Amino acid sequence: MRRTDGAVIYSFPAEGRHLVYRVNGVVSVRPLLSDEEIFTLNGFMKFAEDLGYRIIPPSDNM
Repeated sequence: MRRTDGAVIYSFPAEGRHLVYRVNGVVSVRPLLSDEEIFTLNGFMKFAEDLGYRIIPPSDNM
């Protein structure tokens, strides 16, 4: 809803999973496919650990 005049300029889909993203200041929405997952870095690390991977930080002598 636009604040200046209250006009509805976009209505968000009521069902399903959607990705909201911004590119160059333009906000877009697209449906996620059934095989797509979205992770933050911390979420991905937890997911990998739950699968049995060991997360080893890089050494200091690179």
